[in-house]
Amino acid sequence: SYKEAIDGFRQAVESAPDEARAARERLEEHRQEGAETSPLPNGMSLAKVDQQLQKEKANLAALEAKLAEFESQLKAEAERPAAIRLRLTEAQSQKSEYESELGIPPPADKAPQVSQAEQWMQETRLEMLRSEILMLDEELLSQPIRIDLLKAQRDLTEHNLQTVKSIVEKLEQIANQARREHAQLAKAEAQAAEQQAVGKHPMIHELAERNAQLGEELDRMADELAGMDAREQEAAEEAKRIETALNTARQKIEIAGLSQVLGQVLYEERRSLPDPRLFNKQTRDLEQRIAEVSLAQLQLEEERRELRDPEDYVANLMSQLPPGEQVLDRQMQELGSLVQSRTELVDQGIGIYGAYLRALGELDFAQRRLLDAVETYDAFLDTHLLWVKSSPAVGLESIRAVPWQVLRLLSPAGWNDVASTILRRATKSPLPLMAVTVFLVLHWKRKALRDALEATGRNVGKITKDRLQDTGRAFLIVVLLALPAPLLMFAIGWELQGAIDASQFTKVIGSALTTIAPIFFELQALRIVVRPGSVAAVHFGWANDGLEPVSY
Repeated sequence: SYKEAIDGFRQAVESAPDEARAARERLEEHRQEGAETSPLPNGMSLAKVDQQLQKEKANLAALEAKLAEFESQLKAEAERPAAIRLRLTEAQSQKSEYESELGIPPPADKAPQVSQAEQWMQETRLEMLRSEILMLDEELLSQPIRIDLLKAQRDLTEHNLQTVKSIVEKLEQIANQARREHAQLAKAEAQAAEQQAVGKHPMIHELAERNAQLGEELDRMADELAGMDAREQEAAEEAKRIETALNTARQKIEIAGLSQVLGQVLYEERRSLPDPRLFNKQTRDLEQRIAEVSLAQLQLEEERRELRDPEDYVANLMSQLPPGEQVLDRQMQELGSLVQSRTELVDQGIGIYGAYLRALGELDFAQRRLLDAVETYDAFLDTHLLWVKSSPAVGLESIRAVPWQVLRLLSPAGWNDVASTILRRATKSPLPLMAVTVFLVLHWKRKALRDALEATGRNVGKITKDRLQDTGRAFLIVVLLALPAPLLMFAIGWELQGAIDASQFTKVIGSALTTIAPIFFELQALRIVVRPGSVAAVHFGWANDGLEPVSY
């Protein structure tokens, strides 16, 4: 109700300054204390580290949500004064109308009870309007104090967020290092056991070999897991940067409108946006990887259930031996030792696979958030940049920029990326190979095509032999003669432009090639048509003297 809101705003005026001061004092204390340098006691096991890590990640998510809420409230408060003043103007006008209506005596022919009821209703509406005006006044009066409190709480939350983020990073480093050390040790022990099993019973050698393979897989997974956190953090930071840029652009346009200068800035932002197709591909790859790791983890868990009883596990291995083949007691002991090592490897693998799946899930979430931010920003720019010039008018600044642009065009790094992109695409797409094949075939048949073009004009002018299809065939041959180089240019440009992992320089080169290729084809075809003795002269009767100057 209005009364509760008024009481809340008045209470904020009294309490908010003290709360803001207390929040800033806590923030200053935390800054003086500094970030916690050792979040873990010495000797904590990997399981305890993982448990603490998940707890701190939950704290981090809660702080991120709290910080986002503060930012949302501050943004809403920044827009409130204009809305309050507009509503105050309307409410004051309505209040004057209600007061005027109350001063008018009721008509003589209206029943006194009806007149009294209408008067009470108008007085009630007027009282509500006065309460709303008072509430808006109190809200406007208390807003600077409330905003100051929100900023203090936001700053404290942001500091706590950075502290927890630092703890999470350290915990991840400790956990990853511990996993790598354990995996490397397990791999070395499994490889040593495999070497010792050489020349022994085939079952002993096979189990030792399987243990060594699992040890190598765990070592590789631990190495990959160590780099997963950096990828997730990079994607989260990029998503936050784009979301901030989108909010800033919206605010600028709402305040000042879309000017040519702001439009140029937004165009540069758009050029720097990542390609959404790259994230779509990464998302598909992550989904495939998550499915593979989930299956591998299920297989390990199934094997771990089989390993609960080592004797049954060994008996199951023995059942696979050919009938009549015996295993000595010493060999049985070696099998039991290898089964015990297998159990430890499987336990370690289940832990690593679980951590790997969690890291994949977090990375997938961060990349989906980044993809959503890119698509939202791109759609926003599509809406607002439609009528803004894509580049400034040519002038003195354009001339001054030419040397730098030439150096950029001749950059070895840029052309190295172009070459590597072409080679990568050639192994994945059939288009470059098809274009090269067509180019070589048409170039090889060039003389035959020229002879065929000349042959199409031998019957021109002969009433009994001249046919319209000869001219049509001549134009078809012109297309084949003009096609090789433009087709190759277009195919290369298409692949460069469509490479989602290519640099901006490579994509610009691809765009230029796809733009130039059709024009180059038309010029090539025109050059062949107007060459002396060609289609224009023979089939259309143009004078060779007039064609010579434009044949090249």
